[in-house]
Amino acid sequence: MLPNFILNILSSALVLFYGYLSFKALETTTKVDDEQWLTFWLVYTVVSFVEVITDNLVFWFPFYGELKLLALVYLGYFKGAETWYNLFLKKLLQDHEKDIDLAIKEAEDAA
Repeated sequence: MLPNFILNILSSALVLFYGYLSFKALETTTKVDDEQWLTFWLVYTVVSFVEVITDNLVFWFPFYGELKLLALVYLGYFKGAETWYNLFLKKLLQDHEKDIDLAIKEAEDAA
């Protein structure tokens, strides 16, 4: 098991690298890589939100940090984000899109 600070550095470096790849994608003329990284960031955002809730419940699980790092590699390098988006997130967002849009509008109006 790697120390947490090493796992945090590796995860942060990987996210920074994905950010750079996103920049590179934006600078190309093709939209395929833009879509890949936009999908990654959407899935990553949802995973990060869920992680805030679940971390306190499962942090004790052996190799939890290593599994999180592998998941990050899978999402970015092996197009796992595209798979998870197509299998789960797309349908979930489509089903609740009107409710989400309404909640955002109400929050904007109240601000």
